[in-house]
Amino acid sequence: MKRLSGLVDWLMRLKERVQSWPWLHNRWLRIGVQALVVLFCLLYLAANLRSIREAQVTLNWGWVALSELCSIGSVLAGALGWWLMLGALGQPLAWGEAARIHVFANLAKYLPGYAWQLLGKAYLTRQAGVPGRAVAAAMILELAQLVLGGLWLGALAWPGTLVPGWLGTVSLTGWLWAARIGLLLILAGLPFAAAWLLKRQPKLAPDVRLMPWRMLAAGLVIVLGWLLLSLSYWVLGAALRPLSLDQFGLFTFTLAASMLIGLAVLIVPGSIGVRESIMVMILGPALGAPLAVIVAVLSRLVWTLSELLSALGFRIHQRMGR
Repeated sequence: MKRLSGLVDWLMRLKERVQSWPWLHNRWLRIGVQALVVLFCLLYLAANLRSIREAQVTLNWGWVALSELCSIGSVLAGALGWWLMLGALGQPLAWGEAARIHVFANLAKYLPGYAWQLLGKAYLTRQAGVPGRAVAAAMILELAQLVLGGLWLGALAWPGTLVPGWLGTVSLTGWLWAARIGLLLILAGLPFAAAWLLKRQPKLAPDVRLMPWRMLAAGLVIVLGWLLLSLSYWVLGAALRPLSLDQFGLFTFTLAASMLIGLAVLIVPGSIGVRESIMVMILGPALGAPLAVIVAVLSRLVWTLSELLSALGFRIHQRMGR
């Protein structure tokens, strides 16, 4: 236990040291880096879009509408996961209020800067009367489940074409299955490990008690959100050209990889350009670069629209309830 307490103290000191770095607070440096990253990504996408005339694209609007519905379902699944997570920490926030916080915080990620979505979610949840320690714990645990769920689905859907049969004398297939099983066990065991840690180390979040089974339910809903977004992505590809169900795994892996890497690039608002470039890199060999660019750009439009429609729906519901 002393080692665990020492690790926590070291992480807190590391956080304070990182936050003290001067360049993090230099606005023009941040804007410059953001502009360079976005410009590089846009040039990469434009280079892959040169032969668009050869793609002969026809758009099936019915499939696009279905993709939009699946994306809205993913947004609502995320809202349900946030409500369950708050409940797991003993914060009985009403479903409508928790969902409103989630959908409106989603829009903040497009603001210039970084981590606005997290800051907006924290602010709105605090305004709803949830104590700061509980908000911090909920956000950390939700992010952990989001990342673990994406990693597990990505490992589960890893396309066979990306896994060589042998690398030297070592089979990668065995390692892949080990990763799938290991990530699933971590994802399932996280709520119980977190509950034990909060109980043993009360200074991490004083007066916060975690109900692991409810947090496990939140994790399952988050995985459902990943699946709905993957289905939205695959359906969007099918709107451009016929796809087999076997290619669902490729689209799921592409989505998970692009979203998780984009999530890590905090300095770019909404990971604009970064996510699309990764999609083209992975999907390009299977669909052709021009079609992969179109799918990537359409996915950004469809998913952004789903976030706007969800926020608009909650705004209308809120006004009608007055």
